[in-house]
Amino acid sequence: MIAATETHLAELARKLEAASQAQDVAQLQQLGQDYQTTEAKLEELLTQWTELETA
Repeated sequence: MIAATETHLAELARKLEAASQAQDVAQLQQLGQDYQTTEAKLEELLTQWTELETA
């Protein structure tokens, strides 16, 4: 799950770069929101993993 989320973040970063170069503001906004949501999910997964490791 963590690896898949990291892969998704990398994909979103590539899409953000492409949208930035294309100056597609609407897509930048949507991708930016998706990136933030996915990043928060990754942080939550990493926290859970750390808690399980130390339990």
